[in-house]
Amino acid sequence: MRRFVPMLSEVALLAIAMVAATAVGGWWGVLVAAFAWGAWSGRAGGVAIAAVCAWASVLVWTAVIGPLPALVADLGSIAGAPGWLLVVATLVFPMALAWSAAVVGAVVRGGTANGRE
Repeated sequence: MRRFVPMLSEVALLAIAMVAATAVGGWWGVLVAAFAWGAWSGRAGGVAIAAVCAWASVLVWTAVIGPLPALVADLGSIAGAPGWLLVVATLVFPMALAWSAAVVGAVVRGGTANGRE
């Protein structure tokens, strides 16, 4: 429990940073923020979860202000796949991108991806 609260706050702050980075630089912002975190902290823990939370919040915001369900249904019919699969892919993409960028940042720093030397 002692390690859970700092990890949760770390993930929340990373998610906020990734939302801001996405607003400024699009999906490249996730890459830059995750790399910076990995290079600064020397580890990649929690970055993938933060990226999923960040982009899920962007999707929720988009659903609140616009017709996201209709768009998902239309795109699903165009792609020949269920709409929910496109939403899942939209969340898997930043997760993989953020994790890999944080690992590279940690290695560039001279640490390891898991924070152990």
